Formats: sequence, C-alpha cells, structure tokens
Amino acid sequence: MTSRRRKTLRWIAVTLTLVVGLPLIAYLLFGWGLNVSDRVASYQRVESWTQADGIPFNDPFAIAVDPRNGNVCVTDARNQRVVVFDGDGTFLRQFGSEGNGPGEFERPTGIAVGSDGSIYVADYDLDRIQKFDDTGRFILEWGTSGSGPRRFQAPNGLAVDANGNVYVADFQNKVVKSFTDEGEPIGTVGEPGQWGAGKLDYPTDVAALPDGGVIVADAYNHRLQHFGHGGEHRASWGWHLFWLVPRPAAGRDGFHVPTSVAFDPTHRLIHVADSANQRVVMLNADGAFVADWALPESSQQYSPTMVTVSPDGKHVYATDTENNRVIVLEVRFDE
Repeated sequence: MTSRRRKTLRWIAVTLTLVVGLPLIAYLLFGWGLNVSDRVASYQRVESWTQADGIPFNDPFAIAVDPRNGNVCVTDARNQRVVVFDGDGTFLRQFGSEGNGPGEFERPTGIAVGSDGSIYVADYDLDRIQKFDDTGRFILEWGTSGSGPRRFQAPNGLAVDANGNVYVADFQNKVVKSFTDEGEPIGTVGEPGQWGAGKLDYPTDVAALPDGGVIVADAYNHRLQHFGHGGEHRASWGWHLFWLVPRPAAGRDGFHVPTSVAFDPTHRLIHVADSANQRVVMLNADGAFVADWALPESSQQYSPTMVTVSPDGKHVYATDTENNRVIVLEVRFDE
C-alpha cells in the first residue's frame, strides 16, 4: 500500500470518527429528550365541557384562568366569542361577535387574564390584540399586519406577568413580543430559527414566570424554551442533542408540536399541550418529566391545543379542538 493511500485511509477514519463517533459519545453521555423527575404526581380526567349558553363549541382554542377567582375564559374561535365559566364549569357570561370592529373577532386564538381581571384576546386573522375588563367591556386594541414592533403575523398564545406586561407569541414572525398593558412595545424574546439556543420556529404560546422569565412553546422545534427576565436563554427542554435539527419525539423522549404551556407557581409544575402526541405533559420546574395523560379518543389531529392551570394548581384545563370541548384534569399529588 502506498504512503499516499495510507494517508487517505487515515483521513477517512479520522473524519468518520469525528462525524459519527463524537455525536454518538455525546448521546451516550448526555442522553436526549427529557430528564425524568423523582416527583410523584398524575392526571385524572374529571369532566368535559362541550357548550356554553346552549351553543356547542366550535373550535374552542385558547384558555386562561382569572387568578383572582379561578374563573375559566375560553376563546370559542369559530363562534367568534369569549366564554367565561366558573372553575366548576358553570356558565357565567360571554362576549364578542363576528367582525373587525372593537369587541369583535374573526378568529380569536389567544387569551390571558391579568391580576386585575383584565382580559386580553389575540385575533389570529386580524393580527391584533384587544383588551377587555372582567365583564367583557372593550377597553383598547393594538396591532396591525406586519413585522414591526406593534405588528403581528398570526398572533397566538398570550401571557401577562406580575407587572401587567403582556407577552404575545407572534406565530409567523417567529418571535415573542412584550408590551405594556396599554399596548406599548417593550421588546422581543427569541429570534427566528431552527438550530441553537433562543431560536424559535413558529412559537404558539408563552407562560410568564414569577421571577420575570418566560417559557415559550417552540412548536415546530418540538421543544420548550426558558428565557430569563432580560430575554436571555436559560434552557431548552425536549430537543435532541443527537440530531442536527430538532426532531419530534414522544413519551419521555420529548415532544411533537408542543402548542401550549402553563406554569403552576404553587407546586412549581409546568403543564404542556403536546398536541401532535395527543397528550398533556407534566414537568417539574427544571423541565424534567413527571407524568402525562393521553387523549383516548383521538385520531391523528393536533389536539389538545392549549392548557391552563387553576390558581391552586389542582386542576388543568385543556382545549380539545378536535372534539370541540374543554377537558378538565385533576392533578393528583401522591407525595
């Protein structure tokens, strides 16, 4: 064998070691997907809500809880209305109608409730946010179509932090934008992309944390991302170290299009709508897997869509858009 050929073979061997061996070693050392928590808890389905004020749901999409009293607000997207229940599912009120004027909706897909009871609704088709008081009285609106600070392309999930600031998952602009409660821009969280910390690929929801940080449902990167108060990236949960780009997973290995996230500060738990896996997932505050609950009657549709958690952390409410209902899950603590 010639010296030149031996050098070529050595070069091929070294290249294969770098390309195949190092990622494999990293995979074996660090694993992939989600860590598993030693915490013991589970979900138990309690009931389902299928209508409000005698009208069946038609694409119940987003859901949020009033932190003051536990009332549950649902955007009934194809009925162009917001419906309010108490925590037991008793109908209280509704507001909204079809249109593009104040207090009207085309496709309401995001909702959040502030500590003062103010209700914020994102309209996916009209690219705007509307603010209402707790009775459904229109207060103000902001947003038009586009990519600027006060512009949206299909705004989706919303969150309100302890200071009243509003976070918007700007779906097609692939960022999360923050605003004052009057709609004045504050900043952005994340940037468009598939590979790397802080990159977002069609974010669908956001949860505000007590320390000023947020967790983002990075749907088509198949992961959650945790950002600090200043927007700095802290952690990613669900993406795979072994892949060059994020890939879908199931079980304890990760997510497949996680579309919503809610944080329970009482028990420091994270609840996730892992929609393409047709389940709700429970994580601890460090992103480790605790439990899950699968939608038993599902076909291969993306549902559950959005989740929220009661103020005491004992119930999780999930919108099942495939079956036009809200599912109520009890969180059982076996500790």
